[in-house]
Amino acid sequence: MRDVIKGVLKENVAFDSTYIKTNYTIRDLTDLYLHQQPWGDLGIDICLGLPMDKKASPHEYMFLPDYIENSFDHATNKTTGTLLVKEKVITFEPEKEKIPFHQGSVYILGV
Repeated sequence: MRDVIKGVLKENVAFDSTYIKTNYTIRDLTDLYLHQQPWGDLGIDICLGLPMDKKASPHEYMFLPDYIENSFDHATNKTTGTLLVKEKVITFEPEKEKIPFHQGSVYILGV
C-alpha cells in the first residue's frame, strides 16, 4: 500500500516516523508477531539469518500491519499540507480467540 501511494503521489507524500519510539531490529519486529508460532519463528530466523539483526529503518517498520497503519495515520500530502488519512473506518473487529486448552488439566483416555 505504501509503495502504491508513493508511486501515485511521488514526492508529495511525507511519512512522519517520529511516533516510532523503539530501536528494533528486523528480527525484533518479526518476533512481535511470532510468539504463537515458534516453528515459524525458527524457520524465519534460519532462512533470513544475520541480515535480520540490523536496526530497522522507519521505512522497514512498515512491512508490519500495525506500523503501516500508524505510518499512514502520520502521513501528509506535502502539496496540500493535509493528513493523508481523513477518516478511518474499521470494517472488521476480531473477537479474542478462545483457547480450548486448560492448563493443569489431566485427560485420561480409555483406549
